[in-house]
Amino acid sequence: MATQERGVRTQVKVLEAAADVIDRRGYASASIAEILEVAGVTKGAMYFHFPSKQHIARGVMQAQTGFEDIPEDESPLQSIINLTHHLALRLQDNVVLRASIRLTIEHGSFDDVEPDSPYHWWLQRFTRRFLLAKGAGELRDGVTPEEAAETIVGSFSGIQLLSQVLDGRRDLVRRITLWWKHLLPGLACEEVLPRLCPEGTLDRVVKPR
Repeated sequence: MATQERGVRTQVKVLEAAADVIDRRGYASASIAEILEVAGVTKGAMYFHFPSKQHIARGVMQAQTGFEDIPEDESPLQSIINLTHHLALRLQDNVVLRASIRLTIEHGSFDDVEPDSPYHWWLQRFTRRFLLAKGAGELRDGVTPEEAAETIVGSFSGIQLLSQVLDGRRDLVRRITLWWKHLLPGLACEEVLPRLCPEGTLDRVVKPR
């Protein structure tokens, strides 16, 4: 049991160190030597769990799937809004998520990491959430859950990248709020729209300037 726990701790150290290096330098410039230095583990210990740099990158990318767990709102559509705000906040303070997103965008730098997997995962999750919104009668006629999910995943990716380039993601929550203000009239039916909060309803969501 102690050996197993040490193995888990080693994996966590390597993934967190790799995330730190990749977030700062990108995948192509991230070296195994620097990852080892930041992690404080031996090369043998790292290679026991991760046979290559590509395997480390895969582990970092898969960490995206751990960021969907938030308190659910009574409104499925409000829960979708809240999730995007939650992700915006985590992109500001969680290096693993930032590195995971960067790897997904920089997929041309490597070959063996199945770069589209996170996109597929998020498309499935948002489609499921929009199906709930449709079942609750919250979506406008003609809005399909699949197309709505593709719109959210694609445009969120672009907005967070724009925010990163222009302001180091410091204004990301404000940009997400403005995005929803423009988007919701095309998604939500008229009777639901006044009850939705583009700023999100999670306690940690910061109101836009």
